[in-house]
Amino acid sequence: MLKRLLYTAIAALFIKELFFTSVTKTNIMIAQKAVTATSAFNFLSRYLTMWNMFLNTFFWSWKAIKTSTDKYNSYFFVAILFPLSIIVGIYFWALQLIDPELLQKGEARKYWTSYDRHFQHTVPMVLVILECLVFTSKRTGRNFAH
Repeated sequence: MLKRLLYTAIAALFIKELFFTSVTKTNIMIAQKAVTATSAFNFLSRYLTMWNMFLNTFFWSWKAIKTSTDKYNSYFFVAILFPLSIIVGIYFWALQLIDPELLQKGEARKYWTSYDRHFQHTVPMVLVILECLVFTSKRTGRNFAH
């Protein structure tokens, strides 16, 4: 029961950040001509971060509905979600330390808060690592493979 509540809270945060914050802010940027795009999806789908956010939203929502581990969500986690979340987090922090202007240009930067950047890049990486460390597999007894 506690696991389901935790997964539901995580899924709700991802849904809020992906659909309400990202899409709303992107539509404002398009309306004010801060970026060139025809729609929020057209703009956001260019970035690996947003694909990672979508896949995280899908995974955590799936886990909220079905907390037991099966081979499909296990393969999805190990083969796609874990590597993608780690890559997005490491690339973000590498670029952030080298030159923050490489991540976002001046006009678009004013729309994204520090919270948004951390939630989109750091939180997915931390959550997949915690998922590996905390929840173990009943089949294998190993943490990483579920």
